[in-house]
Amino acid sequence: MRCQDLVRLSWIMFLAASPAVAAVPSYRVEYLGAGWTGTGMNEHGVVCGNVSPDGTALIAGVSHDGQPFEPLPLPPGMQSSRAHDINDAGVIVGAVCPNVYVITQPTAAVWRPTADGYEVEVLGALPGDPYSQWVRDPVACCPPGGEPLPDVQARVLRAIGDIAAAHPDGDDVLVVAHGGVISAYLAHYLGLPLSSIWRLTLSNGSLSRVAPPRVLSVNDTAHLDGLDGAGGSPGLSP
Repeated sequence: MRCQDLVRLSWIMFLAASPAVAAVPSYRVEYLGAGWTGTGMNEHGVVCGNVSPDGTALIAGVSHDGQPFEPLPLPPGMQSSRAHDINDAGVIVGAVCPNVYVITQPTAAVWRPTADGYEVEVLGALPGDPYSQWVRDPVACCPPGGEPLPDVQARVLRAIGDIAAAHPDGDDVLVVAHGGVISAYLAHYLGLPLSSIWRLTLSNGSLSRVAPPRVLSVNDTAHLDGLDGAGGSPGLSP
């Protein structure tokens, strides 16, 4: 390649990069309310989103013209809601639920703008609803692509067995795990069928003590007394 070819190539590369440098966008930040998460925005800047006031329930809301979110109305018999998206006409699609866990028994819903705010229409149960089926029977209704619960339990028993084998002198060992893992392990030593695993309640930060084959305690939260926001908050619950 000749020297003039190198110069020509450098010039072409420089021209191609110039528009990208000139097109850097600018942004402004609008505060729409504490704890809210936006899930959609239309061409008019109307934003839909959700908030969890107590870390458990979920409530859908809408924000106009950069103003703080306002909760969307709930239909009778429903306790929680979730907004998924909004179109340019201001219509919001989402789901409502009869309990505080909006991911269980979800029912499709749509919120339409009116002169006074929004009206809600319940459209019907979402098709399939694999989560609710799993809550009703976690053994027979394994989530799509999920690990069967008996396999989970067998894997947990092997892992805890390996940990115990590494401490043959009777040491106390702290194992930190998610509620589902702990429940699968406890169910084995309590003789509880995995299909009834939701009978166990495990709060966040709780302690369960096991000296195989004996279960010494389950869901002990006494050590959390006096801590703000702790002690008995639900961790594993359908």
